[in-house]
Amino acid sequence: MAEQPREEANPVMRSAAKPEDVASYVDVSFTTVSGIDRAICILTGRKNSPDTPADELRMIEYEYGDQIAKKARVFAQMNAFMANQRTMRPPTDEMIASAKKLAKVLDGMIAANITASQVVVTSTQLFKIWQKTEAQVVPGYSTSS
Repeated sequence: MAEQPREEANPVMRSAAKPEDVASYVDVSFTTVSGIDRAICILTGRKNSPDTPADELRMIEYEYGDQIAKKARVFAQMNAFMANQRTMRPPTDEMIASAKKLAKVLDGMIAANITASQVVVTSTQLFKIWQKTEAQVVPGYSTSS
């Protein structure tokens, strides 16, 4: 029997989420964090290269901090979801596949001599896929009994 592809779903708390949706969310979250880490690594390499133009160095200074902020946001949202304090939208099969593909693109960029802007564009695309899983904080929700 063929498995049905996941479609866009309503936000759910961890306590109400299907185990496969939780696993997919964690997978997309860690794929995003790993991709951002790769981007930070590449930006650091470009920053330390004597061949990097001054314009690119200025852009790297800004983008480096932005990448760190995005990584922190993914971790914070994922931790809040795992603590049952925030909902998430289960990622679709298309989102999962796209995230994996972008992570592989970033892997390929490590060995290539590419500009920081190319890295940032790819990392931002990966982050935007993860953003589609964001949902609301549950108002008035408390984890205490």
